[in-house]
Amino acid sequence: FFFLMIRRPPRSTQSRSSAASDVYKRQVHGEFQMESQQKIYVLVAGNLSQSFNTNLSDPKGELGRRLSQHENVFVQYIQSASDEELGSIENKQNFEVLVTTNHILVQKVVSYFPNLKWVHNLFTGCDQIMKCNSVVENDSIVLTNSRGASAKPLAEYVLGAILYFTRRFNIFETYKSKKEAIPRTKLPLLQQKTILIVGFGLVGQQCARILKTAFQCRILAIKRNIQSQDKLDNNLDVIGGLSDLKDFCQQADVVVNCLPDTQETQDIYNED
Repeated sequence: FFFLMIRRPPRSTQSRSSAASDVYKRQVHGEFQMESQQKIYVLVAGNLSQSFNTNLSDPKGELGRRLSQHENVFVQYIQSASDEELGSIENKQNFEVLVTTNHILVQKVVSYFPNLKWVHNLFTGCDQIMKCNSVVENDSIVLTNSRGASAKPLAEYVLGAILYFTRRFNIFETYKSKKEAIPRTKLPLLQQKTILIVGFGLVGQQCARILKTAFQCRILAIKRNIQSQDKLDNNLDVIGGLSDLKDFCQQADVVVNCLPDTQETQDIYNED
C-alpha cells in the first residue's frame, strides 16, 4: 500500500466536480460585455511559454502572441513585478484583465492596478492563490482558471509515480547507486490492483480512465457531491462520499489524492 498526492486545478465556474474550495465558491453568473470598439487592456505576468510548450526563450509565449493579434487588445508584459517595473507602466487605470502563471506576482500586481475586473490563473492548485487576499476577498474581481487543462499531464504523472513504486524502481536505483547486484524478487503487477481516487474531478476522471483501460484496475472514488452520471462512469467500480473514505482506504492498494489543499481538506487522512 502506498499513498500518492497531487493537487488538482482550482476553478471558479460552476461545475459538477465536488472539489470546490472557499476561494472558488464565487460563481460567474454573467459575461463581460465589451463593445468591439473598446480597447481592452491586459496584463500578462510570468513566463507563459512554459504553459504552452513554446520556445522558452520567448517570455511572451503563445497566449501572449495570440492576444496581441487582436487590434482592440493591448497587452502589457510583466516579468519581475518590481516596484520600478510596475511603477513605469502608464495608464494603470485602464487595465482590467490579469493573466498569470505566477501566484507570487498576483498580490503585488493587483495592488498597482485598482480597476482590475478579471484575474485568470494558469497554475495548478489553489493553496497559493488563497494567500492573495486582495483577489480572493474582492467581490469586484472575478477569479478564473483553465479548468481541466492539466488533467492529462497530471494523470500521466500519477501513472508514472504508481509504476515507479509497484515496479520497485526506487529499490533498483538504490542498488545501482551502491553498484550492487539486484536480487531476484517477485514484483507485484499493477493490473487488477485496487486504486482509490479521492476527488473525482477532471484530474481524477482522467486517472481512472487510464488505470481502468490500460491495467484493468478496480477503481474506487470519493466525491463530495455525487451526481447520477458519476454512477454510470464505465471507468468506476464504486463511488462514495467522504463518509466512505476510511472504508475505501482499507480496501485500496494505492490512494491517489486529487483534493485541493485547503483548510477543509488538510489532515483529512489523519482524522481516524
